[in-house]
Amino acid sequence: MNQSIVLKAMRRPGFYPEAPQKVEVCETHISTLFFTDHFVYKVKKPVDFGFLDYTTLAARRFFCEQELRLNRRLAVDVYLQVLPIRRQGNRISLTGEGEVVEYTLKMRRLPERRMLNNLLQEEDIDRETIRRIALHLIGFHSRAETTFEISDYGSIRRILKNTEENFRQTRPFIGKTIEEEAFERIRRYSFAFLEDNRPLLEKRIAEKKIRDCHGDLRPEHICVEEPIVIFDCVEFNRRFRYSDVAADLAFLAMDLDFFNQPDLSRHLVHNYVRYTLDLDLLRLIRFYKCYRAYVRGKVESFKGNDRALSPQETEQAWTTARKYFTLADRYTGARPYLAVTCGLTGTGKSTLAARIAQDLDLPLFRSDILRKELAGIPLATHLDAPIDKGIYTPEMNRRTYRTLLSKAEEKLREGKPVLLDAAFLKKEERKGAEELAKKMNAYFFVIETRCPEKTACNRLQQRRKEGSDPSDGRMAVYTAQKTHFEAVTGLPPESHIVVSTADRGDPCFRVETEILLAVEA
Repeated sequence: MNQSIVLKAMRRPGFYPEAPQKVEVCETHISTLFFTDHFVYKVKKPVDFGFLDYTTLAARRFFCEQELRLNRRLAVDVYLQVLPIRRQGNRISLTGEGEVVEYTLKMRRLPERRMLNNLLQEEDIDRETIRRIALHLIGFHSRAETTFEISDYGSIRRILKNTEENFRQTRPFIGKTIEEEAFERIRRYSFAFLEDNRPLLEKRIAEKKIRDCHGDLRPEHICVEEPIVIFDCVEFNRRFRYSDVAADLAFLAMDLDFFNQPDLSRHLVHNYVRYTLDLDLLRLIRFYKCYRAYVRGKVESFKGNDRALSPQETEQAWTTARKYFTLADRYTGARPYLAVTCGLTGTGKSTLAARIAQDLDLPLFRSDILRKELAGIPLATHLDAPIDKGIYTPEMNRRTYRTLLSKAEEKLREGKPVLLDAAFLKKEERKGAEELAKKMNAYFFVIETRCPEKTACNRLQQRRKEGSDPSDGRMAVYTAQKTHFEAVTGLPPESHIVVSTADRGDPCFRVETEILLAVEA
């Protein structure tokens, strides 16, 4: 039976048992939706796009049932039931007897004004709402199914296949919605990232981070109610739904960037990582945001090729595609960063720096080591010379810091981040590092360590007793530094990371999260 006859019948208010005042119709490339006063009825179009096939009545029924089942995971009271549409003679109805000629998915109608995309456009969204969305997604991802089959979709082989498909399918749009330079830049970045991060992607599989996700986490699919409602997941192709939870989250984070809300995007990612302790997600998020933006650019480009669109609709689709491709290109522009420690001797700078350097794979340069190398003194030799004497004169201090910055500049020129472990007690010393970061177009972080004086004293005594550390720190040095320390001022909050190394918890995790959040998210 020609589906148009069914759709014509569904346009009439009398078709529906609830007898609505009016019926509004919305067309997508794969469905027709009918909005009544309180409900929405979706009918899938008999189309075959390769990645989905709704051409048979049996297929449309199956995917209606799949959509009902899958979306009840995040919108349990929105997706109500799959209903048969019957024909008896010339009458098409949702009730009564007769031959089943179509299926429709019945849903509760959500308030349009509470959709996240509308709230973003009206700038009527706050950080607490984003936190609630993050928590909702954490719960969903933790419950989402994961199996050996699902995990395979996180393999390098699968991701490469999807990535190659994206570039193959968008090549015809070069010069229309994406410039060739951007196309090649995104392509190089994507393949280089996958090649360089094979161990990380394998780790994600081992940690069961590949799950049956949502697959289409756009703002227009989120309704800010109590509780949060997230709907319209991908039901038609598991390849688009089975993914790393980082890729699922990245879709929404990317779209928040698209709506010119980078602070909300970072807040979403920060809260997700804060509650899940999934630090590796921050190493992946920029790649997946680039991937998601590129896919959106591809989809909008396809839409612009639809001959059924008006010239105005075509231009709108192509304009949107260009914006998404521009955003994808922006994600390829990684900037290095320069991080320096700051604090009194015994407050845990070197211990913290060594762990951070190991976790984030950073080149690490330590003033205690460089100072003795410059003076030609064995590292194991401990000096108890008076403060400002010997290898601790003002001139030797300046020479040591100049050498530290020179080492850092070498790495920054290579495009690599770098960590400097030194006291950086004076504003002048920190200013030199900050100016180097600006010169090299690098992010800048001051990691200030603090702890109670008694804790520092105990650490210094233990370190001297063990004798294996190159530092000459002792309580006399601590007291002198305390007198001369100049407070850190003038930096934006995200650049000045203050941590207590004596409290419970993991100060390294906090520092690493703050750095990666600023650089990657």
